[in-house]
Amino acid sequence: MKRVDDMKPLIKNILKKARLAHDRWLDRRYGIVTDSNMHEVPVGTVNDDSQPYMPPPWAHVGIILRALDLGPDDVLVDYGCGAGRILCAAARGDAGKVVGVEFSAPLVAIARRNLENLKGRRAEWSVHEGDAAEFDPEGCTVAFYFNPFGPDTLASTLGRLEAVSKREGRDVRIGYLHLTEENARVLEARPSVTPVRVVHTPGFRHPVHYFTLRG
Repeated sequence: MKRVDDMKPLIKNILKKARLAHDRWLDRRYGIVTDSNMHEVPVGTVNDDSQPYMPPPWAHVGIILRALDLGPDDVLVDYGCGAGRILCAAARGDAGKVVGVEFSAPLVAIARRNLENLKGRRAEWSVHEGDAAEFDPEGCTVAFYFNPFGPDTLASTLGRLEAVSKREGRDVRIGYLHLTEENARVLEARPSVTPVRVVHTPGFRHPVHYFTLRG
């Protein structure tokens, strides 16, 4: 048993390198660069609660987006989009439009370049530079978060999504990857937000929580 335990760090390291190699291969195939190891750039928001850029592995992106059931009438807003991996994946699929929101100017430039160069892009796109708390998600039907910031900014974005939902008379679907306890409390406290399901992706420790928001 001890020998097996001694092998665990080696196995974990091998799997990590294999995942990174696969991610970089798909990036090259799509004509983009979204690997977080290649983008050492500063991040932050006016609320000072943002998290470092870390895209979900490509092997799990399809699973994450499939449950959102994107269609040609959908506008996906990715809060804290970083270099745009989720945006690129959705833009190659059935979404009508993808919108990134990112505070870091260097990451905004990278995301825009990735979407411009993306092979197989079908959706319209835009990337907004600025604080997510101040962004107006007009037209948004689907919102995605990968633990981009803390409860203050999250609450501000939910308030703006509620206003859009009420003004446009339709629900907003939410996907949240790596939901922290403090951010879960923010979502639970809002009467407009209803949990739908939780999806665990094999080999990835963070589940995706799905919600419906009605303003």
